[in-house]
Amino acid sequence: MYLQHFSTNITNGGSILTDPIFGVQSDGLALSRDAEMYQWVEEKRTKSKSKTGGGKTTTTTYHYNKEWKDYRVDSQSFKRSGYTNPSDMEFTSDEFYASPIMIGAYELPQELVGRVNWYQDVDVDITNITDQTIRNRTIKTSDGYYFGNSPSSPVVGDQRVSFAEVPPSTITIVGVQNGNTLSAFVSETGEGGDILLFKRGNYS
Repeated sequence: MYLQHFSTNITNGGSILTDPIFGVQSDGLALSRDAEMYQWVEEKRTKSKSKTGGGKTTTTTYHYNKEWKDYRVDSQSFKRSGYTNPSDMEFTSDEFYASPIMIGAYELPQELVGRVNWYQDVDVDITNITDQTIRNRTIKTSDGYYFGNSPSSPVVGDQRVSFAEVPPSTITIVGVQNGNTLSAFVSETGEGGDILLFKRGNYS
């Protein structure tokens, strides 16, 4: 087995990527849906104070703020009541990858797919949404789609969704040919570790 080193184009070798909920499409290497919900978040603050004559007293206070989060915050675990988040998120984040992703004439090794991550924002429009029910209650913003009260005055439970894609580019890879892909080089003695290098750009 001999190491191969080359720089080449990395491209989508499969079909156009389509978000199954919103219908947003990309001919890139990956498409991501980033969903957030406006929620209550609990902050715990502990303060210790020395007592006269020795020892300390500890006081714990709880503060509640509204923040955008890309996961559901479980308000049932809050110390104080009166701050309730929805029981689930209607829209959640997800990623979709081209299959296969090609590096020249080879397929990108599966273990390297997660490193295809040079995302850039996708400009979307209401007309991209194929589901009429979702489209009718969508507010278009400069960042993507908004669902709820108002982008300028959000209330708990409102959601915002944006999209990003990984465009084709140039990469450099070092590895061993293994059929129609590459795999890590392992020395006969097993010393020195496995070698499977991958980086965006053209490198000597």
